[in-house]
Amino acid sequence: MGIEYDSDNNIMTYEKLKNVKIKGKYTTIGFENLVDYMKKYKDIYIMIDICKKSYKETNKIYSEMLNITKDSGILDRLITGRTYYRYD
Repeated sequence: MGIEYDSDNNIMTYEKLKNVKIKGKYTTIGFENLVDYMKKYKDIYIMIDICKKSYKETNKIYSEMLNITKDSGILDRLITGRTYYRYD
């Protein structure tokens, strides 16, 4: 993605993420911004992959998404999943 890794400060906060350019040119956006964009453009569908989170963490993320969207038209266009990778 072109984002430098800092081992002394390896947690990417939302504030840091907002100021990062992916591959030096792509702007990052938060979920609230994504929802605003989806309200404007009714033909956008987004796939969201929660990845390797616990059930409790996944539930918290989905709950926050529900609180932010508050619009079933948006929820109908969010395709959610949870990828689990198993390495033997």
